[in-house]
Amino acid sequence: MNTKPSFLLLLFFLNYSPIAKSQTLAIKSNNQTELTQESIKILKKTKASLQVFFNAKTDADEKNAWGQIASHLLEGVVFENDLNPKDFQNNDSKDLPIEEYLQLVQTRYPNGLNFNIDFSKARIFFKKNKEIYVYAHKYMQGDWYFDGKRKTFLNNYQWCRIVLRQKPKKIYEKEEIKIAYLDNDLSELNKAIIVKDYANNIQQRTLEDVAEKLSGELSKLIPKSETEEINIEKISFEGKNIVNTFSTMFTGELKTMLGLAHPSLKITLPTTSRSMNRILNLRSDYKVIGNYLEINATLINTEGTVISKVSDKVLINNAESWAKDIIPQKEYLTEVENITKIVRNTPENYDSKQLQFEIRTNKGNQAQRFTEGEILSIFITANRPCKVRLVYRDATNSLFLMNNNDFEIKAQDINRLIKIPEEFKCAAPFGIEALIGFATTGDFGALQSEKRQGITYILDSLEKIKSKSTSEQTVERFIQITTHSK
Repeated sequence: MNTKPSFLLLLFFLNYSPIAKSQTLAIKSNNQTELTQESIKILKKTKASLQVFFNAKTDADEKNAWGQIASHLLEGVVFENDLNPKDFQNNDSKDLPIEEYLQLVQTRYPNGLNFNIDFSKARIFFKKNKEIYVYAHKYMQGDWYFDGKRKTFLNNYQWCRIVLRQKPKKIYEKEEIKIAYLDNDLSELNKAIIVKDYANNIQQRTLEDVAEKLSGELSKLIPKSETEEINIEKISFEGKNIVNTFSTMFTGELKTMLGLAHPSLKITLPTTSRSMNRILNLRSDYKVIGNYLEINATLINTEGTVISKVSDKVLINNAESWAKDIIPQKEYLTEVENITKIVRNTPENYDSKQLQFEIRTNKGNQAQRFTEGEILSIFITANRPCKVRLVYRDATNSLFLMNNNDFEIKAQDINRLIKIPEEFKCAAPFGIEALIGFATTGDFGALQSEKRQGITYILDSLEKIKSKSTSEQTVERFIQITTHSK
């Protein structure tokens, strides 16, 4: 699966989304404090959507989720063209519709663009004609490519202006506020007043504020002198590895903000095998306490020891898309408990004399979510010759053997990512599923099975499969998958 930003996907939502025009912000009064609070909220969400969508360290699901948010927020917006190095002369337009701006980002920054707007020192100015000017510091960095030329582009926290407009209030309608354009016109900056930091008030704190705070705290704890790579797991409900919309969105934000705070850090991507060398691991979970969402992030060092835990809270806003399925169905939780009582990942080790084995899909090696119609691809890697058994458990508790047989990683195939030939399309029934992998330097016991429509179904229970898949030096790997309809 291609994890580069899908400009066509975003354009589809920009042009055809039936709800795009209803996503502007409804304002109940002309109170300037309220207008300021709501303006900053919508701008933080817009910033997050662009950050995740532009960043090369986020995966396809994260980009798509935030791409849809961007389409709702940026319909009709015009950006000043600030994508070219200052010494580059061409005939590009000064002002660009959002569609053209996004297209230029992807054609001229194929390796991603680090993007940030810092609202910590924002200023605001209210125009008499129902326009609101918000001034903030903008940061952009990336490798710029054009006509065979490559340059390192840097816009290091320069002032920018974001113009928002209030639509005239009509009978029986709420007044709305919407982003109109973003530029570098600072002619009225001196008239603007400093915006209060609402992120300190839990009632006004946004999901973006939480991601920024946690990533900032985590960045200070990362051993900069010795760490080159970090594996960021998807955040899940109470650490039970059930992935939902919130998991996708928040993990994308965390990756982006952590990458900005710690730019030299390599973040493991879904389509690349994780390094067998020592790396950090970031494991996050959340729980619902009353009307609040508590988010906890645990940083684990290269020895498997917890370095630190950080946490924060945000008020749950049921109008937000990420809040709709934040508490999993009870039957999903039961299924997770049933599976994890039997199978679990073998603890990591970094001894090159010991067998190391990894399974992953096109969405990585952590808990993941597939939507109806999506394709599941499977990859394996090992550091020693071994035999491999892959088992899939679907939402009906049926068990079948991937690749229809056990297979072998030979000496010439070690330490490289091997793709399983078969691919699978997500279809009903939906629910909690699992991909289970065993690798051994010995031999597996025979399984009771039968073939149906070309698929090898396993008749043994999961407990028996596990007992018949343990011999001499064995490594067990497990990926929990949540499937759902469109």
